[in-house]
Amino acid sequence: MENASNSISEISLDVYKFVGRDSAFESMISKGEKVIENDMLSLIKLMNEVLKLNEIMGMKMSNYRGNCR
Repeated sequence: MENASNSISEISLDVYKFVGRDSAFESMISKGEKVIENDMLSLIKLMNEVLKLNEIMGMKMSNYRGNCR
């Protein structure tokens, strides 16, 4: 359980690092500006981190529900 909490904290920090960049990226695209490949890779990395976080949170909630029964 402690490992899951540590993983959640680490992933959450990574996600917050990319959120600001993602907002800028979205703004550029909506204005029709060209996007740098590294920006696209950052967005993909953000999405992957969010998926990991969701998976960990799902496992944590599943364990919590099992302990409450």
